[in-house]
Amino acid sequence: MILLLYWYSLVHAKTAMVGAYDVEVWIVFNGIWRAIAFRRERRLQRDRARFGAMAADLARVNNQWQLAAEGYQAYLDRRPRDNAVALRLAVVRLEAGELVEAEFVVRGVLKVSPNRSRAHWLLGRILEERGCIDEAQDAYLNAVAIDRHGEAIAALRRLWRGDEETQRSVVAPAAPDGCYLAAKWDFIVNAKQASSALVRATLLSILALEVSEKRIWLIDCDVEEDEAIASLAITEPQIQFVHLGDQSWANGMECAVSTTAGAVLDKGGMEWLFWAYHQKPGLVYGDHDHDCRSEKGGLTKLSPVFFPAVDAEDLKYTPEPPVVLVGPASIMLAEHQSGSDMHRAVLSAGLSEVPVAHVPVTVASMLAAGDGSRPKSTKLISSPSRFVAGDILVVVPTRDMGNLTSTMIESLWRRARRPEALNVILIDNRSKDPSSLARFSDLQRRRLCETLQIDEPFNWARFNNIAVQKNPRPILVFANNDMEMITQGWDERVREGLGLDGVGLIGARLLFPHGGVQHAGIALDAKDGEPLHEGLGAAASDTGPAARWIRRRPAAAVTGAFMAVSYDVFVAAGGFDELHFPVSCNDIDFCLRIQRLGLRVFYDGQLELIHHESLTRGRSEEIGKRALVEAEMANLMSLWPEAARRDESRSPRWQRRGLRLFAGEKALSAEQIQDWVDRTRHEPAQQASADPCVKLL
Repeated sequence: MILLLYWYSLVHAKTAMVGAYDVEVWIVFNGIWRAIAFRRERRLQRDRARFGAMAADLARVNNQWQLAAEGYQAYLDRRPRDNAVALRLAVVRLEAGELVEAEFVVRGVLKVSPNRSRAHWLLGRILEERGCIDEAQDAYLNAVAIDRHGEAIAALRRLWRGDEETQRSVVAPAAPDGCYLAAKWDFIVNAKQASSALVRATLLSILALEVSEKRIWLIDCDVEEDEAIASLAITEPQIQFVHLGDQSWANGMECAVSTTAGAVLDKGGMEWLFWAYHQKPGLVYGDHDHDCRSEKGGLTKLSPVFFPAVDAEDLKYTPEPPVVLVGPASIMLAEHQSGSDMHRAVLSAGLSEVPVAHVPVTVASMLAAGDGSRPKSTKLISSPSRFVAGDILVVVPTRDMGNLTSTMIESLWRRARRPEALNVILIDNRSKDPSSLARFSDLQRRRLCETLQIDEPFNWARFNNIAVQKNPRPILVFANNDMEMITQGWDERVREGLGLDGVGLIGARLLFPHGGVQHAGIALDAKDGEPLHEGLGAAASDTGPAARWIRRRPAAAVTGAFMAVSYDVFVAAGGFDELHFPVSCNDIDFCLRIQRLGLRVFYDGQLELIHHESLTRGRSEEIGKRALVEAEMANLMSLWPEAARRDESRSPRWQRRGLRLFAGEKALSAEQIQDWVDRTRHEPAQQASADPCVKLL
């Protein structure tokens, strides 16, 4: 009845012949309607606080997707008609990588409320993530038709840019200071076991370069007698067939461009390589992608390989080394290997002799072989220069959670290759649960750990510092209690990682219990300028760009949920900062201080644990913890104003989108390219000692 009267008064108040009485009626019922809406909103907010939706909001802000999803679902079981909370649940499912579940929730909202533009936009995001581009476009159009949803318009513009922009590399700006191609250059093409089509494609791309004088040397070409190659060599006399074993042809050669058959060189990218070489002679390389021929004809660029800052170990373990290299001929011809493995070996040797620079532009596209496959590369595995010996101390703080803690400690002993060198300290911080206390006593009775009682407010940094002071060992491992080690021989993996040249600290790959990735290194300057776990929510089978989530590589930082460091490095870095970072960000701060010593932080994707995130202190403290986390994040940004916003372990060419750190290619300006080259150029003097501690003495 009230609604009918409100409608009647609203209509009559807008008529031309409205009277004073009608206006008064409209004012009265408008006030009644607003009061009803206000009371309904207050009741809704009260129910959200009472039944867990607001607690779920805090978990979502803290990137605790599983906890947030459970909280929203529990609330919706009581208030199933709250579509706003249902959409928050869908967002959490989406960020956790649970696309099917997220789509189910959004479609349920649209059944009862088909005019919610945000629901249509969110459905579009989910469908786009699943690769259903046509359906995603329809969902975005529905959102725009309802209220011109701004984010949906932006998404449509991105989709409508079409295949030309989304499937090919962004065109790099012109190199500064003129054309560096107008000079004399020697091009060395590794053509062993390559088909005539691949060899010809590379030769044609070199001939197309505007170089005043060039010589092209085809090394160990198996298709020299092929008519297409032979005729090309006749018309272009600068093409010569040579063998790597006999290098008399290279006499007097000073600098050269080395590439492999199948690489189609890009003119603009090559200008950037030559510019970088002229800036400071040494070895220079760039990025590349892959070309495949479509049924409609033409080329489609796929799978870009964007390199991070120059790093010796990363170049050893990356599955695809650079395909184009510019530098001194004496260094490049010293390695008697063929194909891309030659470049891997050349860079490994050259890092200690000459400056090495990476230019973040696409310099070539690799064509697929005749059978559709890509040229294969054999990963170069080098044994560590030093194997770190001595006992290992593992520090595990806990409060109650006896079952989880027992699982973690038992898994460490069960999967250690040298358990006799293992020492575990269990820090008991005010545990009260009788069953947990009984578990801890049992672990100590079985000599699986030593218990250290600390009756203080929780301070992760301080607790770990105290444990190290009381029981120092050559190797220190800091671990959460809510995990389970799944790598057999993990202790040997730690020793080997810390033995790599110049490595001061290593971290591990953490998986959620359902198998998704929880941590594959920490990326700085990620979400809203703050750190973010790489690979968060990805499937365990997802290897990441250039297999970076499953191999050893440099990282800007790693999580303190599992990190290993030598005692000497720990002391030199000053231990954990218990004043500014008692709960969070202490791991990132410690990693930055390790790097300030001139050492590197490494992530090891073959060192794996299952992690039940943020259960160490119990869920009851999550709400109060959030304010402290925000304060400590502010401390991190204040103490490290530049370092906390710079991540050279990730190429600047990757586009960020929400939690996705590798969501596409980003165009760089000429200034950004020059800054990256100058800032990340590796000098021979930077080569770290084989003993990480030598740098600290």
